[in-house]
Amino acid sequence: MEYNKLIAEMSLSDEVEGFYVLKAAYPKTTATGKPFLSASLSDRSGSIEIKVWDYSGPISSADEGNVVKIRGTVSEFRGTPQITVDRIRLADDNDTYDLSALVPVAPIDVDTTMAEVERLISSITDADYRKICSTMMARHKESLKTIPAAKSVHHGFISGLLMHTATMMKTADFLAGLYGDIIDRSLLLAGTRSCMTSPKRRSLPSLSSVWSRNTR
Repeated sequence: MEYNKLIAEMSLSDEVEGFYVLKAAYPKTTATGKPFLSASLSDRSGSIEIKVWDYSGPISSADEGNVVKIRGTVSEFRGTPQITVDRIRLADDNDTYDLSALVPVAPIDVDTTMAEVERLISSITDADYRKICSTMMARHKESLKTIPAAKSVHHGFISGLLMHTATMMKTADFLAGLYGDIIDRSLLLAGTRSCMTSPKRRSLPSLSSVWSRNTR
């Protein structure tokens, strides 16, 4: 039995167990009237179809995008690998798994990048602008560590917004130094920081959508 094996590394007859993202789920019925679940799982390496025979729930399409724990055997159907699953359940708060193994994650050190953003905020000389940015940081710091920057196009991965915010603030700092006679550095840094983290417009999407946008 191999635990949390990457999907791309699975081979025929492998016995696997671990946590994966439920990318899609389709409760169905066989020709003889028996319920089963046809679904697909994903991790950062790829996706695979699964079949759970004689299964009537509780997992359904409503659970797409959540993490599930499965145990099963890699088989094959019409030349395509799939997992025949013996056990499946939703992950709960008592489970421990590595999110970076399941979906694309920004190639940054989160704590170091956050410290850089906070340093730039503290360097804003205008007291009002600095207070606005500091207040927003205190209010949304934990969310900023994880949420993507966008649903598509750019930085659509875990911690993408933090990576994008840090990059834009460092760019703003550089340009303010280069054109200090015409650019208000405090305003530029504050504006860059503020527009990156509107809490009403941004939230953490389902894990399956993060995976699909970055592995096409």
